[in-house]
Amino acid sequence: MPIFRNRRGRLVGTVWTDGCCYRNGSGNPKAGYGTYWGDEHYLNSYGPLPSSNATNNRAELYAVYYAINQAIDEGVKYLRIRTDSAYVKNIFTDWIYYWENNGWKNARGHPVKNQRLIKEIMELIDEHIDVDFIHILRDSEKENSEADTLAKMGAKQY
Repeated sequence: MPIFRNRRGRLVGTVWTDGCCYRNGSGNPKAGYGTYWGDEHYLNSYGPLPSSNATNNRAELYAVYYAINQAIDEGVKYLRIRTDSAYVKNIFTDWIYYWENNGWKNARGHPVKNQRLIKEIMELIDEHIDVDFIHILRDSEKENSEADTLAKMGAKQY
């Protein structure tokens, strides 16, 4: 059940997100995102990454950004994001607190990559919606495989 009302009447949602980048790290990468809400759900989406700065990690983050915006547009107040990206999960459950207190520098003292997109996601969360990030093993859930397929379709549109 991707979106439902809980006992308090709040809309609650679950979405699987994924990003894909063909030729990651090369001079001509092609990246896409996918959001999967359930079988034949009208919110299932994919597309090319709207940036020339395409990487796999950026695609993973953009999928989260897109899913959160979808949820907000639907009136969802609590969202569970299921992702196979440890990078995404670690950002929003651990690393971000260090970065915010350390001037957005990583443990090596370098500027955090994808900082702008991460901040945009945090702004959405802070202002509109409660989000839990749940890390799952790649392809351990059918829905994750569906999100992966959508992300690959998005990258092919590049």
